[in-house]
Amino acid sequence: MTPEYLIDEVNQAEDFRDQHLGDYRAMINRYTGPDYQGGGYESSDFDPANSMFEYVSLVLPRLIYDNPTVRVSSRRPVQQKLTAQKMQLALNLWCRSTDFRDTMQKIAVDTFFAWGVALTRQEPLLGQTTTSNDPMFLPKVYRINPEHFFVDPSAQDLDNCKYMGHKYISRKEDLLALAEKDKTYNAEEIEKIADGSGTSELRSGYRSSYAGYRDEIAVYEVFVPSAQPPKNGKFHGKIYTFGYNSEAYGSESSENDRGMIREPVDYYGPRSGPYSVFGFYTVPNSPYPLSPLVASNPIIKDLNNHYRSITYGAGAYKRLIFVDAKNRTLPQQIKESPDLFVIPVDSLDGDRIVPVEIGGITQQQLTYVNDLQNRIDRLSGMNEVQRGMISGDATATEVSVAESASGLRIAHIQRQFRSALETVLKSVSWYLFHDDRVQLPLGQEGIDMLNEVDPVFKGGSGAGNYEDLDLEIDPYSTEKVNQASQQRRATEVIGLIGNLAPLIPQAPFVQWNKLFDYLGHSLNIPELGNVIDMQGAMQQGQQQMMSGGGPSFGGVNMNGIPNPTAGNVSGQMSPSGPAAEARREARRNR
Repeated sequence: MTPEYLIDEVNQAEDFRDQHLGDYRAMINRYTGPDYQGGGYESSDFDPANSMFEYVSLVLPRLIYDNPTVRVSSRRPVQQKLTAQKMQLALNLWCRSTDFRDTMQKIAVDTFFAWGVALTRQEPLLGQTTTSNDPMFLPKVYRINPEHFFVDPSAQDLDNCKYMGHKYISRKEDLLALAEKDKTYNAEEIEKIADGSGTSELRSGYRSSYAGYRDEIAVYEVFVPSAQPPKNGKFHGKIYTFGYNSEAYGSESSENDRGMIREPVDYYGPRSGPYSVFGFYTVPNSPYPLSPLVASNPIIKDLNNHYRSITYGAGAYKRLIFVDAKNRTLPQQIKESPDLFVIPVDSLDGDRIVPVEIGGITQQQLTYVNDLQNRIDRLSGMNEVQRGMISGDATATEVSVAESASGLRIAHIQRQFRSALETVLKSVSWYLFHDDRVQLPLGQEGIDMLNEVDPVFKGGSGAGNYEDLDLEIDPYSTEKVNQASQQRRATEVIGLIGNLAPLIPQAPFVQWNKLFDYLGHSLNIPELGNVIDMQGAMQQGQQQMMSGGGPSFGGVNMNGIPNPTAGNVSGQMSPSGPAAEARREARRNR
């Protein structure tokens, strides 16, 4: 792949991306409002009804309110039990120690306006000295601006892209320092590229004058997946890196505007690549997803245009009084008199005093604005129930139906976001599993779970294959949950366990694991089956049966042997104790 061919492909990819970001910056400006950047605005520069901010403020806490809680299991539970436990502890600790929640919140907001992009890579752990001969590494996740990410324009979905990449700003001094340590960088090409190349566009036109004294250039990284088997199972595809001034394209471009600043290198990471794309709705035959705000944007514009008209009409509203010009004192008397003051007028004619209203709001405007708001609510899934503003007019059935329909859309958005979040964490776990430069102390949680004095997760030391590990995020771990519902669910679980636990040793023919899996998924508590030690419960039941007549059902104990002391009550254990034995002895002597 020649540099000219690659640059030409990237130019087409950026043009294709920009077609899907037509109103992106304007939507963000309307989301923030005019005062975020100092005011000084016209009435047409902001939205009186800020639907963008309302949607983000209502949905964002339902997507990412806290760090995710990860559960790791294995398809080979015997061989990889310890590896899965350590991986689970390491991932949850990694989420807390790297401010993962803050990064995901930024990506979630990007997804509301276009799509979100996360870049996962392995980096030296911060805080080490520069002279460390054997530095420790840890995965790091970065948010990529949607305007700086691009994919193969000929692809019809993200899974079949021939390439994808992003661009960023870097100081030439930093790149030259890398070239001294890493011989894959080309110092001559870095020096050749003119200062400030491509940086103005990357900064959206702002602070472009900084580029001169900052000694910066625009750098592109392109990931090209490989169809060949990976090297050692750890290298998948190639990474191409070049400096490029996209503002000087075609005949205006010179040798100082582009250059391959690094030779192509093998990509060290999962086969899915370094990028994870977040989106809520797929579009047929397009790699870029669709946001609810983008789909609702035309109606939101229409709504705010009419709100501006209403605002203008309300500001122009006047209430005037027309009087007969022949009575010259009457206008002054009306103007100067206080409220409810009686003014005597000779030969008063009602037609000579006419109140007049000019401007104001019409009923037609209010009706149409209400209709537009309803349309936006239907598209976005928002309603008064979601806003917490339920009037007394709606019946309980209407509220329940509205909440169910809106909850279904929110649940889909939550699942899509959680699925992309799992993809990011799988990339992180790939580095934790394969890279022997990773060492992560597991703390008190590791001591409690693993019964080790000083448990440490060491990368590259896991048993079995990475592909046998399964990763899942607890459904309620990332979102803001209702405290009352959570407490009610906990109370229900306690009652459920209290009722079912005594039955486990009495009914070994019931597949309790499947039953608890079913109950756990219905209650959104997948780990419910782990609350009870099934093996211990069964052993207790066996001990009872071996002791001579375990629990009985209809006069037959669990060993299938008739129990003469069981009575005729089916499903109840025989009474015991001195008093019960005396009653049985009296019956036998009759």
